[in-house]
Amino acid sequence: MYRRLFQYIKPFKTRVAALLIIMLVLSALTVAEPATLGLLTDALFYPRYGISLQSFGIELPDAIKQESGVDGQAIIAPIEDTKLLSAKEKQVILKVFKDSRVEIEQVIDGDSKLNISYRLPEGLDNDVKFLEEISRQIAEQGIKVKLAKVVEPSTHMGQGILKQVPTIFIIPILLILLQFIRGIFMYAQYYLATSMSQKVIMRLRNELYAHLQRLSIGFFEDKSTGQLMSRVTNDVGMIQNLFSNILVELIVEPFIIIWGIIYCYLLNPYLSTFLLIVIPLIMLPINKFSKKMRKIGKEVQQKTGEITAHLQETLSAIRVVKAFAMEQYEIKRFGERNRENYRIYMNGARLQGLLTPTIELFAVTALCLLVLIGGRAVHYNQMNPKDLITFVLIIGYISNPVKRITKLIGQIQHSLAAAERIFSLLDEQPSVQEPSDPIILPKLNGEIEFKNVCFNYGQPPDVLKDINLRVEPGQIIALVGPSGAGKSSLVNLLPRFYDPYHGEVLVDGINIKEVDLVSLRSQMGIVPQESILFRGTISDNIAYGRLDADPEAIEQAAKAANAHQFILDLPDGYQTMVGERGVTLSGGQRQRIAIARALLRDPRILILDEATSALDTTSEVLVQEALERLMQNRTTFVIAHRLSTIQKADLIVVLDKGEIVESGTHEQLLQKHGLYAKLYRQQFRKNAPSDED
Repeated sequence: MYRRLFQYIKPFKTRVAALLIIMLVLSALTVAEPATLGLLTDALFYPRYGISLQSFGIELPDAIKQESGVDGQAIIAPIEDTKLLSAKEKQVILKVFKDSRVEIEQVIDGDSKLNISYRLPEGLDNDVKFLEEISRQIAEQGIKVKLAKVVEPSTHMGQGILKQVPTIFIIPILLILLQFIRGIFMYAQYYLATSMSQKVIMRLRNELYAHLQRLSIGFFEDKSTGQLMSRVTNDVGMIQNLFSNILVELIVEPFIIIWGIIYCYLLNPYLSTFLLIVIPLIMLPINKFSKKMRKIGKEVQQKTGEITAHLQETLSAIRVVKAFAMEQYEIKRFGERNRENYRIYMNGARLQGLLTPTIELFAVTALCLLVLIGGRAVHYNQMNPKDLITFVLIIGYISNPVKRITKLIGQIQHSLAAAERIFSLLDEQPSVQEPSDPIILPKLNGEIEFKNVCFNYGQPPDVLKDINLRVEPGQIIALVGPSGAGKSSLVNLLPRFYDPYHGEVLVDGINIKEVDLVSLRSQMGIVPQESILFRGTISDNIAYGRLDADPEAIEQAAKAANAHQFILDLPDGYQTMVGERGVTLSGGQRQRIAIARALLRDPRILILDEATSALDTTSEVLVQEALERLMQNRTTFVIAHRLSTIQKADLIVVLDKGEIVESGTHEQLLQKHGLYAKLYRQQFRKNAPSDED
């Protein structure tokens, strides 16, 4: 799953690398804010001048230290190694430092020595002499100690830059500067992340749509259109959120945590060790909750798909809904699906709502423990108050990313659930497979042969049983029989919408399983019972099968299809916009445009699937004339319930229960007195005028 997702990021390696660098710097700038606020706290209580990296607790190389000046350090130990300083003696030593107007920064109280970090008062330039004075005062108290060599020089004057300016005045400017720089990096991060995510989603959506176009007809007959639409829209939208927002935050927030822990370690390694123990404990409930959120995320996406499917189904059939006055029924059905979606979504909301306060309770408990431990260290002069405040501020900044990560868990699981649905669709394989080395068909003569063909829709019963049929080029073949006899199934094998599980379908003597599908289908034309037009102009719809056709060729096809005159009568002629599925045109007009489309394509093999059955008498006459022009010099399969329309066919094939029971011309079949004659007599009696007429 994760590997497949990251495959879509691979083409943008440079952009990803730049984004990672930006996020790394941005997270460091975020941590710099609490560090600066900690310095502000120190500057409020003690006069400070200038500012440097040492002010933030960042150690520099010795050469730089000598130039910039840092806190001094004195090591005081007893003269006799075997003698330990008593608690009273240590208190005396600390009192001498304080009485000398020395600001003690830190005291490490070991078993045999004191390690005292201090700041000298203003005006003292030689801390060696000063320490000698300190030593003399301690000796006057009757305590024999020795002073170690001064590790670092110290100055109370300004450090780093702006040495003469009080630190309290520098910090606000520094905070504004930090925010300005941070804003620049935030803009760069947002722009790069959005650009990358949009490119990824564009590629994924294109791949998904292209894959849907390559799947076989059988796949779509088993799937809801609304569910498929939901995967291309809602599920891909969830993936977009993953790449544009979630993934960025999922990188930035941990970076902030890592930077914060590193800075905390510089301030106090002991407290930082405690922090490293606590954070994994906080992650335990996150892991537990995330598994449940993934499951709920799948259910939410499924229910969203069902709502989309219901919406698509009812809106596309809105005429039927209104014709049967079923508005309230459909409203009720939609409401039930909506409530089910709400119920599942609220299950996820309850989990998410429980996760956040649980994590916050863990975090606050850990923070309180840190304050207790750090407060004890400050109380016993083992830690600088400024460092503790900075430490607590850093922890506060770290806790926010932890909270955001916990809130991201639900979104991540929903996105991963959407990704699973998308990849399951991408893993679908067409039931009709292209051959590995396909034959590119030349221009066909139109000879067709069915050899021992048996076919079903994936499971018994067979809808075609042992079909044997040979058609010569240019012949008109009529397929008749009762409903469910297998007529449409037979012609659907010609363009390889389906494959028979037994037998062969040959075109010009070549098994169609061995040929290139485009070269096969490009030489076929289909006019169904209900012609589908696309949103666009009439000209675009006629040229749909041949996009390079010029306006003159389009007009000639329309004339041959008896469509030219009614097109000219439309407001914008051939540039008139057609509504979705051609609803702004009558059935006869749509059918004639479909015939014009087939004529322009100039197919060698033509399939007419009850092309006139749904038309009124006037429209039928016009369409029948157009069809007769269309069928000239083409191998044509005609499926028709009106037997009067196929009497001139070269061969009439009668199907019943998936088998060919009769074949011959109209006259031959009438003489056989079989199924065809029976069907013909039934239609003749039905259409014959009554005596009263």
